[in-house]
Amino acid sequence: MKWLQTLQRHLSKHKYAIDAKQLGDHAVLAWSNLGYWDDARLSYPEACQTLATHLADRLQLKSNDRVLDLGCGQGASLLLWQQHYHVQQLCAVELQAECVQRIQHTLNS
Repeated sequence: MKWLQTLQRHLSKHKYAIDAKQLGDHAVLAWSNLGYWDDARLSYPEACQTLATHLADRLQLKSNDRVLDLGCGQGASLLLWQQHYHVQQLCAVELQAECVQRIQHTLNS
C-alpha cells in the first residue's frame, strides 16, 4: 500500500495539471501555460515566459493595474508580473491547493 501512496504523491493532483518538471521547469513557481513558440529553439520555460510577457506588453501592463489570473497554475506568471511590471494588486484563482499554498508562501515572503 505504501507504493500506492508514493505513486499518488508524484502524480498530478488535477487532471489538467501540467507537469512542468517533465518539461524542464524546476522552479518553485513553475510555468504551466502552453507557451508562445515564436522560435522553435525556445525551451518550455522560455516559451511560457514569452507568452506572459507578450500578454503584459499588449495590455501595456503597469504597476497600478489590477490583475486577475484565472487558472494561474503554479504561479510563474504572477511572479513575472510582480517582478518585471511591478504590479501591486495581483489576484489569482487556482484549483490545486498545493499550488495556492506555494504561491502564497513565495509571493508573500
